[in-house]
Amino acid sequence: MQPHLPPQKKNRLRKCVERADEDAQKYVCDNFCVDDGLISLKSRKEAVKLQKKIQEVLGKQGNLQLHKIVSNSPDLMAAFKKEDLDKEMKSLDLDKDKLPVHTSTGPSWDLSSDVFIFNINFPEKPDTRKGIYIDVTQCL
Repeated sequence: MQPHLPPQKKNRLRKCVERADEDAQKYVCDNFCVDDGLISLKSRKEAVKLQKKIQEVLGKQGNLQLHKIVSNSPDLMAAFKKEDLDKEMKSLDLDKDKLPVHTSTGPSWDLSSDVFIFNINFPEKPDTRKGIYIDVTQCL
């Protein structure tokens, strides 16, 4: 499944990485959704290497800054400058502080336990035809 990106942004990102290594191309083309990149790798070393490569490629080729970095790995976050980290990460002592729950668009991510948290609110509607109709059409 291709992540959702507006066509102009998708084309701009693809153009930025067209001369990059295959892993960088795959990451940008397959793992970006709107303006978030999300990927899971086997090792922290591999993750740091890929993130730094993407940061360099997007910076040089597209004048795009990869920042607001969040990870459940303090080692990965320590590999980047403080100004590249998400605002809630900048003030943390990565060796001592507990990692927070990070909320972006959609689900929240509990970084310390590495689980996603979904908050679903169902507003109370009357049990009438109109109320049921509204509930059903909002799910479509």
